[in-house]
Amino acid sequence: MDLAKLAGTRALELLERLQNVPAIQTSAEADRVIGYVRKLQQAHAVLVSERDTLAKPLRKIANSISKRWKPSIDAYEAAIKILRDAHGAFMSSRQLAAQLELEGAVDTEQIAKVVEIMAPPTEGTHQRTTWHCEVTDPRAFFDFVRQAGDPARWATPNAAELNAHARKSRGTEPIPGTREYSKTTTIVSKQ
Repeated sequence: MDLAKLAGTRALELLERLQNVPAIQTSAEADRVIGYVRKLQQAHAVLVSERDTLAKPLRKIANSISKRWKPSIDAYEAAIKILRDAHGAFMSSRQLAAQLELEGAVDTEQIAKVVEIMAPPTEGTHQRTTWHCEVTDPRAFFDFVRQAGDPARWATPNAAELNAHARKSRGTEPIPGTREYSKTTTIVSKQ
């Protein structure tokens, strides 16, 4: 008979019975519970000891195997990290440059042109996120316009200006009375 399986079955049955244990009402009940806890701790210690006794030789073998393969595995992981870091730095600089270019763009044609220059399509799947802003509370929006340092910029809700602000803040500093949101689209292209 498999001792581990038998112990597991009994432990699960015990756990099931103990799910709805009533609150302890008396000192005598508390003493009985503590006695039972001690018995469970002893049984637990026996199971852990038995498992460790059986697993110890296997752990030694596993450790020797791991030590043998560790240098080559570590070298590959380091090489992958170097290349991923280099790629990430390149992509970050490209995104920053594209973002700076996009801040001056006011219509979708200019934005598309900048994106095409900064990130020419390559074969595969790409995602593009665009930020938008819409006025949802005109009163709050016009209160903002009155207090803005450049009210002429916001005097008439200008979608291009609102969207430029949304791109810049990315939803972190919405204009009062507006809702900033993003849309992500997946583009599949082939060269």
